[in-house]
Amino acid sequence: MLGWERWRQIDAEHFGGEIPRALGKAMKQGLIARQPVEPLARLLLGAVTEAAIACAGRSDIRKAGNEYGAALEALLEGLRTR
Repeated sequence: MLGWERWRQIDAEHFGGEIPRALGKAMKQGLIARQPVEPLARLLLGAVTEAAIACAGRSDIRKAGNEYGAALEALLEGLRTR
């Protein structure tokens, strides 16, 4: 069995680690407001994970992917500084 801690470690070394790095870079560039990176990264990773699970169970996966992609884009756009 892989275990939760090992799962998180593997995730952080790959996809899950990209989100905090991208957020940090966006904050440094002033694209999004400075805030604690870890909570925001975990929330976004949860959203992406749920979207993937929802799309995987659909027969119209392309349509679902487009819908969830648009929703994620709107969510991310809400983080943008004005």
